[in-house]
Amino acid sequence: MKNKKKFMIGAYSVGLTAIAVAIVIALNLFVAQLPAGVIRPDITPEKLATVGADSKKILDSVDTDITIYRVFSESYTYQASQDSERTIPLDTNLKNLLDKYADASSRITVKEIDPVENPQFLKKYTDANLNQNSLVVVSEKRSVCIDGSALYMYEIDGYDGQFYTYEDYYNMLMYDYYYGSGQGFTATEYFFGENEITGAIDYVNSDNIPVVYELSGHGEVSIANGAFGQMIVEENAEIKTLELLSEKTVAVPDDASAILVYAPSADLTAEERDALISYLDGGGSIILLSYHKSYNPEAMPNFASLTAHMGLEMVPGIVAESDSDHHYTDAPVSIRPVISGNGVSKVASQSSLYLWIDEAHGIKPVGDSDKISAVPLFTTTEKGYLYTDESAKNPESAEKSTYGLAYQSSVLDDEGKAGGTLYWFATPYFIYDGYRYYANGEVFGEILASTCEKVASVSIIGKPVVQTSLQITQQSSTIWEVVIIGVVPAIVLIAGFAVWYGRRKR
Repeated sequence: MKNKKKFMIGAYSVGLTAIAVAIVIALNLFVAQLPAGVIRPDITPEKLATVGADSKKILDSVDTDITIYRVFSESYTYQASQDSERTIPLDTNLKNLLDKYADASSRITVKEIDPVENPQFLKKYTDANLNQNSLVVVSEKRSVCIDGSALYMYEIDGYDGQFYTYEDYYNMLMYDYYYGSGQGFTATEYFFGENEITGAIDYVNSDNIPVVYELSGHGEVSIANGAFGQMIVEENAEIKTLELLSEKTVAVPDDASAILVYAPSADLTAEERDALISYLDGGGSIILLSYHKSYNPEAMPNFASLTAHMGLEMVPGIVAESDSDHHYTDAPVSIRPVISGNGVSKVASQSSLYLWIDEAHGIKPVGDSDKISAVPLFTTTEKGYLYTDESAKNPESAEKSTYGLAYQSSVLDDEGKAGGTLYWFATPYFIYDGYRYYANGEVFGEILASTCEKVASVSIIGKPVVQTSLQITQQSSTIWEVVIIGVVPAIVLIAGFAVWYGRRKR
């Protein structure tokens, strides 16, 4: 009888154990099917593994299957020195972010490829030697490779808004060590994973690649090799040069998503002006950045006629700002403007970044056409004034007014909907390279998204990689030592003794 009782107790225990194991297995299978965001929530301070709102807009527009291959090999090593080899660890920031992309779109699949085990795979997509933690993004339309070195950039202290690759950062350190102060400098590391991945997805998903034409033949300067030219490329658009008079027919090419006119110093011909007006009336977009030293409405009547067609004209001279909260220290012509919130300026009004306009002339609306909608993007305060030798000496004596610094003017159709648009900035410095990662860059990206017919800009500013550590005082450290070394073991021993004693009394 006693043995039978023991058998029943044993069978009961085995049954409970089997049920518990089955529950654990079922729970693990269920949890494995949950999205990565639920299983591994992004707890990094700067949300390095979070897919942002603009990226989600791009993902919602994906209409083809995309595979992202993460290039990584655990067996890969490199010669760190003559006597030692090192490995490059898995980039967990990248892995976690990719999981979030796969969760956000059923069209996206993430796979890992080991280049050591499968050396022929990468040759199908590139001749370059990709680093560990690189990406290959593939669709049936096209493919693109992202080297792992492009995922992290460095902002050197004192050079806010300017980002450098690790190689450039290292070279600058070496130069300072050998030829400079020798003191070195520090930098903040930024993770640009979302920028690179979203841009690649947009590229392989696009049916056609937009083209931004740079107008030439009038003293214009090309931005193709600068930071904002790179931004156009990052938006997955091409940059081409346009000389209207070199063609048999003076007309804008059919594939033009936008025309960029950067700091012209000579006038259009009448034929060129008419071609650009026809382009605007037909729904095209022109981005004009004029410079007060070279843009003159009297000497350039055809340019003046073009802007007048869009309800705008130049106010000659340099505009300055006397409100100390709206200009750079001791530089009244370096203006932090009032943001209207109209048109593409809305993105700047919602931004936490500064926006700067340097050495601008004024812009004002002219005419009264119900076929044109001209709205200011950026202005001075009511304390703006024209900067002259006299006003420079005595700003308070200058006549004050509100000056327009940038306008967005659109042609309206019969139903009042906006068609072709002129984006006019009163200074070429609006897209000065150093302002790429300020709100200036966000506005330019918004223009590119609109003119290139994208649902959102794919140029996304990186997120700082913050290494946080747990700060524990000496007092709290002593308390935790007592708890972990003394209290917890004591509780376990007492509980064990109680269980043992209880069984012994049975």
